[in-house]
Amino acid sequence: VFGVVFAQKRHDVVITKEHLADVVTKKKEMSESSQRDLILAGICLKFTQSNSVGYALNGQMIGVGAGQQSRIDCTKLAGSKVDVWRLRFHPKVRALQFPKGTKRQQRINARVSFIEASLGQAPKTQITVLRQSLGLGETDDLGLITNEEFHEWRSGLS
Repeated sequence: VFGVVFAQKRHDVVITKEHLADVVTKKKEMSESSQRDLILAGICLKFTQSNSVGYALNGQMIGVGAGQQSRIDCTKLAGSKVDVWRLRFHPKVRALQFPKGTKRQQRINARVSFIEASLGQAPKTQITVLRQSLGLGETDDLGLITNEEFHEWRSGLS
């Protein structure tokens, strides 16, 4: 614009434990797993769009929200992905029974659909496909995770 150039230095910093040496909190000690998770999250978010928010746990990214207009929306998106990730281990999800011959990807999709239906996020067509995947009729009870069960299970995440 009128001869003015905007330039930004390339972000080529390699994130290491040394970046966590001077923690600005009262609790100065940080576990090895927390350090690993922070480094992982830093690397992941470094290569995502702006306004990104991420949750890391036990060496894996369990929720990333990116590409939204606000960080609040990114936080909500990442948090909802954490909820889905956490509910994959709920006893009701683990106990889902599939007809013989159901392929692996169909099982994964059905589990995610079950979770989304439990959270009230699944459209009717998705629930119909879920019923078919589980070999259930239109009137059979899906046995979804209740709101109380969800909050109890969610409270176990640390």
